[in-house]
Amino acid sequence: MNKANAEGKTASELIMGWIRSYMTEELQKTPDLAKMQADLENLKQQVAALQNEYLGKLAA
Repeated sequence: MNKANAEGKTASELIMGWIRSYMTEELQKTPDLAKMQADLENLKQQVAALQNEYLGKLAA
C-alpha cells in the first residue's frame, strides 16, 4: 500500500499496471510463425533429400 500511496494510485491501479507490463513483455516473446513455417519447410526438404540419397544407396 505504501508504494501505491507514494505513486498517488490505488492498489488496483498499481496491480493493473503490473499486469499490463507483464502482458506487454509476454506478447513480445511470441514466436514468429512465418519464420517457423519457413524453417519447417526447409527441414522437410532436407529430410526428403536425405531420404532419397539413402534409398539410392540402399538400392545400389
